[in-house]
Amino acid sequence: EWSLRPGNKDISKMASLLSTAINATKSEISKALEQFKPYHELWDCDQETVEQEFLSQDPSLGEFESKILTYDTEIEKIGEIPETLPVGAIALKSALLKEALIAEAKSWKFLYGSLANRKYKNRMKEIFELVDELNKKLGRPISDLDDVRDSMAALAKIRTKEIEIDMIIGPIEDSYAMLHKYDLPLMKEEAERVDTLRYAWEKVLSQGGEVQSYLVDIQPTFKKTLLVNVTTFRTEVD
Repeated sequence: EWSLRPGNKDISKMASLLSTAINATKSEISKALEQFKPYHELWDCDQETVEQEFLSQDPSLGEFESKILTYDTEIEKIGEIPETLPVGAIALKSALLKEALIAEAKSWKFLYGSLANRKYKNRMKEIFELVDELNKKLGRPISDLDDVRDSMAALAKIRTKEIEIDMIIGPIEDSYAMLHKYDLPLMKEEAERVDTLRYAWEKVLSQGGEVQSYLVDIQPTFKKTLLVNVTTFRTEVD
């Protein structure tokens, strides 16, 4: 039997061998864990700070997609890491670590998806509000000069906004296609509404063209009325 005295040679020898094995394993463990280092930003970075910095640059849709694709790719790569990592005589189980990393990567992916959705949903809302406003103004009967002025103001607003809206409708539509492509949360109502956005705007443009033609046709009548009113006013003043 072994003696349990501190000076026992067998225990000292075993302790030395164990210490050597542990030190050797430490190096191998560190090497095995190297493959997780590229993902340190997943837990090191503060989402709120990153969000503020990113939005301050007024990112384009392409920049949103680039970020989403980055995390989508990381999720795929993390999933490919073996769940058992041999380290000498032992094996490291990486399943829980992989799950945690994938959850963090999805959180970042969803963050950029949410930011993109918020930006382009607001732009879509602004366009629909403008469409409703113009539809009301252009749909009113034109019976006097005040109506003519209101209609002309609506046409002027269309001319002012036309290029801007034509340039943003495409990215709005593409943003919803992107959310669907990367399996990001998407409200059904929004998806259905974006499908009618281009049609709604083109309908306003068509209505504006009709009102403009009508104003040209009735111009002589209102010009005559205006001249009569001016003459009457002068007579009353004199």
